[in-house]
Amino acid sequence: MSATPPPTPPPSGTLTAAAMPHRAPPMTPRRLLVATRVLARLAITRGRVVAFVAGSVPLLIAAVAIGLEDGRVTRFVEEAALGLALPIGTLTIATAVLGDLADDATLVYLRLRPIGIVWQATAATLAATIAAGPPLAALSAVIAIVGGQPGLALAAAASAMLGTLAYSGVFVALGLRTNRSLLWGLLYVLVVEGFLSRLSSTMSTYAIRRYVGSLYEGWGGRAALDEVSVVAALVTLVAITAAGVALTTRWLVRRDVP
Repeated sequence: MSATPPPTPPPSGTLTAAAMPHRAPPMTPRRLLVATRVLARLAITRGRVVAFVAGSVPLLIAAVAIGLEDGRVTRFVEEAALGLALPIGTLTIATAVLGDLADDATLVYLRLRPIGIVWQATAATLAATIAAGPPLAALSAVIAIVGGQPGLALAAAASAMLGTLAYSGVFVALGLRTNRSLLWGLLYVLVVEGFLSRLSSTMSTYAIRRYVGSLYEGWGGRAALDEVSVVAALVTLVAITAAGVALTTRWLVRRDVP
C-alpha cells in the first residue's frame, strides 16, 4: 500500500488560516456598555472615594465663607471647582482606568473583549467620564448653591461633565503610556494650566480649563473673560477627547500584552 502523499502547499502569496490577520468582531452598543461598566467599576476604589470626600469638604466650607462674605463664589467655582478639583479628580480616576491594568499585567483581559481596539479606547474614556464626571459635576453645582449662586449650578455641572470628558481622553492615554502619569498630570494641571497659561496666550491654548471656563461663563450668562465662544469651546473639547482616544488606540496597538 502506497504512502499518503504530503499535502500540497498553498500557492505563493496565499495566507493560511493561522496567518490570516485578526479582524475585530463587530461592535455593538451592548459590548461597549459592558466594557465601559467593567472599567468604571475597577477604577472606583474605596481610597479614591475617601480622597474625593476629604477634598470636597474644604471647598464647600470655603464656598460658604466666600459667598457669605461678598458673593465672590462665582469666580471661586471657576477657579477652585472647575480649574482645580475637576482636573485633579479626573486625573486620579482616568490614569487608573488602563494604568492599573497595565501595572497589574491584566490588560490582556481587556484585549480579549469582543470589541475592536478603538472601541476599547473609547470604553476606557467613557468609563473615566462616568466614574469621575457625576461626583465632580455635583460638587461644582453644590459649591455654587451653598455659596449663594444657585443660578450657576446647572452651568457649573454641565461644564464639569464636558470638562471631565476632555480630561479623561487625555489622562486615560497618559495612564497607559507611563507609570508616572499622576506626576506628569499634576505638572500639566498645576504648571501649564495653573501658571503658564496665565502668562502666555499661546500656552493658554493648551489649557483644557480655558475651554471649560468659557462654557461656564457662556452658559452662566456672565461677561466673557476669554475670547473663546461657547461653540468654539465645545468643538475644542470634543477634538481634545477624540485626540486622546486616538492616542490611547495607538498605544494599545503598540503595547506588548503577554
